[in-house]
Amino acid sequence: MAGAKGRWESVSLRKKLVLVFLVVSLLPTLLMTIIGSLATYRRAYETTMILNTEGLNWARDQLHLYAGEMTSMFYALQLDRDFRNAVERWDYDSGTLQDFATLRDRLLTQLNRHSSISSITVMAPDSDTVVVAERAGVRLLRVGEEPEALLDLFHRSEEEQTNLFFKRAGQRVLAVHDVRSFEDRKLLGQIQAEIRLRPLELLMERLLVVQQEQIFLLNDEGEVVHAYPAEEVERLDESDSWVVFSSREARDKLGIMKRVPRREIVRSILPTVFSGLSVGLLSAIIAVIASILLSALISRPVTRLAERVKNIELQTLVLEEDQHGSDEVRVLEQRITLFVERIRELIRNEYDMKMQARLAQIDALQAQVNPHFLHNTLQLIGSISLAHDVPEVYRISSALSKLMRYSMAFEAHFVSLDEELQNLENYILIQKERFADRFSLDLSVDSQVRRCLVPRLLLQPLAENSFKHGFSGKSGSWVLTITAFLDESNKVHIIVRDNGKGIDPSTLDQLQSQLRARDSSTTLLNPLRLSEHIGLLNTHDRIRLSYADGDGLQIGCVQGEYTEVRLTLEGRT
Repeated sequence: MAGAKGRWESVSLRKKLVLVFLVVSLLPTLLMTIIGSLATYRRAYETTMILNTEGLNWARDQLHLYAGEMTSMFYALQLDRDFRNAVERWDYDSGTLQDFATLRDRLLTQLNRHSSISSITVMAPDSDTVVVAERAGVRLLRVGEEPEALLDLFHRSEEEQTNLFFKRAGQRVLAVHDVRSFEDRKLLGQIQAEIRLRPLELLMERLLVVQQEQIFLLNDEGEVVHAYPAEEVERLDESDSWVVFSSREARDKLGIMKRVPRREIVRSILPTVFSGLSVGLLSAIIAVIASILLSALISRPVTRLAERVKNIELQTLVLEEDQHGSDEVRVLEQRITLFVERIRELIRNEYDMKMQARLAQIDALQAQVNPHFLHNTLQLIGSISLAHDVPEVYRISSALSKLMRYSMAFEAHFVSLDEELQNLENYILIQKERFADRFSLDLSVDSQVRRCLVPRLLLQPLAENSFKHGFSGKSGSWVLTITAFLDESNKVHIIVRDNGKGIDPSTLDQLQSQLRARDSSTTLLNPLRLSEHIGLLNTHDRIRLSYADGDGLQIGCVQGEYTEVRLTLEGRT
């Protein structure tokens, strides 16, 4: 390992750059070429599969329509009473001239309606005479009279479907329908419609994609009734050398299957793959040439710079000027000195930041001392007021001290509603001392809701809002009403209502829009855009973040009469 490392370090910079460039450019190029070729092959193969599958699905839909046409024709004959009676009598005694005329007229009518049929044959199980309707006319044949006609009944078990099935008779494809009695399902006769093969072959021809493909029409028993290109196929070879596609389902009267030589699929894809490989090989050659050229261009000025850096003075970082150096090298020389200066500056900044952090920590500790000092001072004022028999001062200082203690309890984020009401009463006591008999508080709180937990300092901002915006500038008595109850769905409802002057409509619309905006997003109170109703918005955000969806604050008012704030939050104990 040490020897290999030493040999690598002794290699020139130019050779190292050539090797690095080759690794960085050539290997990814080759790798991407191989991956791209494989991906191209896979995509082309999958595309071929998709094309064949979609083609068979389309052909299956066409065959469904074709089978539906045959079914309609057979049902039209089956439901024709005269036709059924003629077939039934034909089974017993070969019928009469009238029966023959009935059969002739009905068969010729269907031939004229369906261009896809070349002839229709009606035969009975107990009769040796059959009726053959062709476009040239209708004739009677005896069984065996024309051996090439292959006039035989096709028998199926009762479990198999007999309303419509397809059979192959020599080179012909027949659509077959059994005429049975409705009472005992006895076979009265059989209708065989010879199908014109050319329309089916045109449909099958459209499915050809590559050479040497074979397409087969299958009946509901899985038998081959026709093949394209036309050839006899008694048994389908489904070995690995073939890729078989089939859209046939068990309920299909006429299905279609296609088999493609696997080698033909590969042969059709190879030109695309070879094109990708050729592009990759050309890219690899270009990468080798570019690596050699770039290594020479980069290593030459860097090598000259390395020779001069050997003589650099560590403290001053002064380099001898290179008269033949490139612009990049001169920039590098200048940046080396600037780099050291920047390091020194960062060291000084880091030291300053640590000092500022320590000073901020000391300030925070001092800020915690001030509230305690004020609390102790208020207690002292209360004691002095009792000693001098001034109970009003004692009540106010005691209430203010309790308010400060309650607001400084940072560790308690949630308190009972009863505790919150007690804190509010301390705030109201101070306000009553300010406004004497002009102000009154009306509490209506159910006992069961007093145990429910609410965010600390939930009600005091709402009361302050009433004094600041509702009662200010209003003559007469002021009444603040607080109602709290628990509904059947375990929701706590708190209603804070004042009889102040209310809110003007434009301000109310703006405030309600801000509340709705908070409900429809995760946006919280933006301290850079504080409105004069920050207490309401802050209370709404605290409820929305701490409780279930839909909980929060709603506000309503009638200007000149009242303002009502309704809080809804989940009942917790």
